[in-house]
Amino acid sequence: MYVNVIDYNPSGPLSVTTKPFEFGEHNGFDWDTTKRILSELVNEGYLTSTLGMGQIMITAEGINYLRQIEGLNQAAAPIHINAGNYSNIQVQQNTVDSTQQIDISSDPEKLTQFITEIRNGMEELKKYLSEDDADHLALETNYLESNLKRKSPDQSLLKSVTKNIGDILKSVPANVIANVLTTFIPLK
Repeated sequence: MYVNVIDYNPSGPLSVTTKPFEFGEHNGFDWDTTKRILSELVNEGYLTSTLGMGQIMITAEGINYLRQIEGLNQAAAPIHINAGNYSNIQVQQNTVDSTQQIDISSDPEKLTQFITEIRNGMEELKKYLSEDDADHLALETNYLESNLKRKSPDQSLLKSVTKNIGDILKSVPANVIANVLTTFIPLK
């Protein structure tokens, strides 16, 4: 009914009336089903009717409800992103001046893979680092590895060292990092 009313009189949908039986027939309902549906809609305040349901009219509340439903049906489709194994990704919509932090646990297996990938990609990373930063990266990587080999590594120390490595790698372009590292870059 709403679609028909909007098509018929888009500027004044509240001024359109229709006969209930025609409404029901148009939607494939018998008279009893039509009467039950219309009674429910009248009781909810979405429609008004004349005595005996000779004619029905949609109310302002009914229009607002239908617009609300229409808006819900037009919600954006979900976005699916495949970012690879252990990759961090954050997506924001309709935000201004926002910041994010990712807290990554100090999983020894992931940290070991992180160390291996830094070492394997060191020559590429050096192209974007000063000599001091490249030396510092090698020292921090060695220090991280030695701490991981302890019987019970200090989690706060692991986080601190991985943060230092992340700070050093900030000067390397993101596309280079993405090509060198498949694990995460500790940001915290």
